[in-house]
Amino acid sequence: MIYELSNPLTKTLVTHLRDQRRDAIRFRHTIAELTKQLVYEALKDFPLVPRKIKAWHGDGYFSSVDEEGIVVVTVLRARMPMLDSVMEFLPEAHAGFLAMKRDETTHKSVLYYDRLPDCMGKTILLIG
Repeated sequence: MIYELSNPLTKTLVTHLRDQRRDAIRFRHTIAELTKQLVYEALKDFPLVPRKIKAWHGDGYFSSVDEEGIVVVTVLRARMPMLDSVMEFLPEAHAGFLAMKRDETTHKSVLYYDRLPDCMGKTILLIG
């Protein structure tokens, strides 16, 4: 499934990305903010599972996304700030990496490296 965000804040952030005056730090920060919006949208209907945690008032079960059932996969280098942002939200999710390059003759993407955890029965969030 592909998600496209079209709210005013998203459009403003994308405009900031296009601005040539943006320095690298602001660019990375804006990418991180956009990624949080994408993850929120992608997981808005995701099923919740009970999770036992120690809260300020004692142990209890609370609804949570099954983070361990998620594998976040990113294309190396260009999408690393996006991966960092997702892992802040879902620290118990698993991460995987793909490295791709463009074949200069065919102009098609070619996979030359992958490092993926076991994905069987898990939800894959492809960040790209």
